[in-house]
Amino acid sequence: MRIRPGAIPLTSLRSGLVIGLLTIVVATGCDDISEDLNHAAAFGWRRFADTDLDLAAVTGGDFAVAARFMLQYPTAYTGPLLAAADGGFELSKQSESPTLRLRVGSVTGAYTSAPISAGAWHHVAVVRSGGQYFLFLDGSPVCPDGPSGCTLAVTGTQGTGALRLGRPGASPISGTSESQYYGFIDDVAVFDASLSQAQVAALATADRLNGSEPHLFAGWTFDDLTPTGDPLPAVLERSVTWRRGTRDASTVSSIPFTAIVSQARDDATDAKLLPTPGPHAELRLPFPPGEAWRVGQGWGNTNISHSGRADFAWDFYLAGEPVSATNGKPFYAAAGGEVIEIHDGAPCDSWPANYVMVEHAPDEIGAYLHAVSGSLEVTDNDLVATGDHLADVGDTGNTNCGNYHLHFSLHNLPESEAGTLVTIPAAFSDYEVSTDDGASWSPVVLGVPQEGEWVRNP
Repeated sequence: MRIRPGAIPLTSLRSGLVIGLLTIVVATGCDDISEDLNHAAAFGWRRFADTDLDLAAVTGGDFAVAARFMLQYPTAYTGPLLAAADGGFELSKQSESPTLRLRVGSVTGAYTSAPISAGAWHHVAVVRSGGQYFLFLDGSPVCPDGPSGCTLAVTGTQGTGALRLGRPGASPISGTSESQYYGFIDDVAVFDASLSQAQVAALATADRLNGSEPHLFAGWTFDDLTPTGDPLPAVLERSVTWRRGTRDASTVSSIPFTAIVSQARDDATDAKLLPTPGPHAELRLPFPPGEAWRVGQGWGNTNISHSGRADFAWDFYLAGEPVSATNGKPFYAAAGGEVIEIHDGAPCDSWPANYVMVEHAPDEIGAYLHAVSGSLEVTDNDLVATGDHLADVGDTGNTNCGNYHLHFSLHNLPESEAGTLVTIPAAFSDYEVSTDDGASWSPVVLGVPQEGEWVRNP
């Protein structure tokens, strides 16, 4: 039995941490446990944090803001790392690209010359000097596309409201409040003065933010103590409010969105600790037991169609058979819920496809696309259970005629709102996987099927 990479159940993760803590206690004694713990903020779907700092406290003059981060999904939609809750400042991962985008006031810069490696720690800093903004990645300056020089010239309002992590503020770069950063953020620092390139480079290469940095105005390490077990200095004893977003608002979470990462920020170690997809309704593969299906297209395939808003989607084909054999195969509900939208009667090679939308949980809509015309077994407002027959696989919609497959993903909105919906990271429970075209199979407790794999329900 195994857990698929990138989809570690919290219970298993906790078990591993307990074992690790026991090892530390035995080896070093209880007083030294804090030396082996380092926390980072860990953001998944609709999770974000508002700090206790109003950016207006520093944005009226020269300032700098910096953070460490590890990106999880490089080709997903816009991912705000740092933003002003009331607008005027946002630093984000660009949609469909592992590069950065900075908006200050009404001015936006794209920084496509410096790609970000997913599953690796990076350091970013934004520095204002006079009316000019400079961006640094891993201690080195990065120039925006287009403008001469290496700065953004900005006037007017430049960031007000709480410094926000993981979600956008007012007037987001993406145009939607549903943009989301996925991954780790740590050592967030705000300075009330401009920083030189040498000072930024020193921040990027330092082991940890320690509170003694020149001009540090406020910082967040997401730890309760220093690495040596001492109380945090006052400048690092700042608070955050952890929030869960909804479609129109947010609620305060009593549980912090943090994870224990390695003390030395080892990329290989920490990449395995990135947040598990969810929480969401428990999903089973939408196929009958024992029937093998091949993942023709998985997450983040920019060469075909799964990137940006559609990043977290799968295309399934009947395994070991020609594509034509997929035509007419039945598919089933991956979880229970209410049918909230259907479409039937579509031809191939056009939009929209024939589809079934099942709301498996609030704002979690299972999208089943490309059904054969006339095969739908459900209609609007029907209640379905896991495993109920929904329709049969076809080639209708925005796919080449004859390309029979089932497209499945979780959406925040139904397919009729394709221009604004986003897909949601999700994992399937209790299935089997083969990486050798069906020669051998391994059980998976919770996982994300990868492109090229064969999968089946036991």
